Amino acid sequence: MAELGFFDGQRVELIAGRIIKMSPIHNAHAAVLTALTELFAVLPKDRFWLRTQATLDLLGSLPEPDFAVVSGPRTHIGDFPTSAHLLIEVSDTTLRLDRGAKRMLYAKAAIPEYWIVNLTNRSVECYSDPARIDKKSTYRRMLIQRDADLLSPQCFPSLQFPVAALFQ
Repeated sequence: MAELGFFDGQRVELIAGRIIKMSPIHNAHAAVLTALTELFAVLPKDRFWLRTQATLDLLGSLPEPDFAVVSGPRTHIGDFPTSAHLLIEVSDTTLRLDRGAKRMLYAKAAIPEYWIVNLTNRSVECYSDPARIDKKSTYRRMLIQRDADLLSPQCFPSLQFPVAALFQ
């Protein structure tokens, strides 16, 4: 449908067989994406590839997470990456989708770590340890980080920064 132009000029994602219209990007959202890009820029370019608002191919779904840390270097030119070390969604109006269908999709795709930057209450929900429990995919661990709490991606634990650094 996309190739036929059905969604020209619209921001959409394919999540678990559903076409989801994406919200416009507001300034707070863009500012957090800029902060993430700056903070993660220290990751070694030969091991990691940073992607912002770019499509992944996960189990037949085509989500566009706000931020992704993918295995690098950029070996996926021409194909969408099919996995990531860390996915991050910056969320206010999409919080229900990010906590629901996207979280389940990312867990089912065995993404080791998933963060939701919650713009409304200036916190980060950190999900890890994906598993299949009672026929549902989920994350076994969830931790809410605020203000001075330190964030550190599992794929590069020496990178540490306070949650507040995302909102400055």
